[in-house]
Amino acid sequence: MSDLYGYDPVLVVAEQASGINDKRRGLWRVLRLAEKRGYDVLLIESPDRLARFGYRYLVEYVRLFDVRVETTQETPCASLEQELARDLITIVTVFSARLYGRRSKGLRKKIAETIHTHTTDPEEAPHGIGDQNP
Repeated sequence: MSDLYGYDPVLVVAEQASGINDKRRGLWRVLRLAEKRGYDVLLIESPDRLARFGYRYLVEYVRLFDVRVETTQETPCASLEQELARDLITIVTVFSARLYGRRSKGLRKKIAETIHTHTTDPEEAPHGIGDQNP
């Protein structure tokens, strides 16, 4: 692999997931690889990308396997109020996404059931739904 910030990468993980999400495949791969002593430096973009909450726990965990964590971006120091506000916004955003995702999943399921119901009996399907010819 190519040189990255002076390191030879063992694994590159690029996830589109919230730092608050605990079901991130990439994060679990990184943790398992640390347990196997598969790398010695975990290079992250910023602490928030690794974990929005519990960052220090993860750093300490990988340190048990002689892994040190380095960031590529300097994070500006936030006041306690700014940090709290950012955390609350993150929580609301994640739970809103889960709520709307659940609603959307239910709607998609109802649509699929309706289509299946109307396409299983071509005689009862509205014009065009059960037709095989375009």
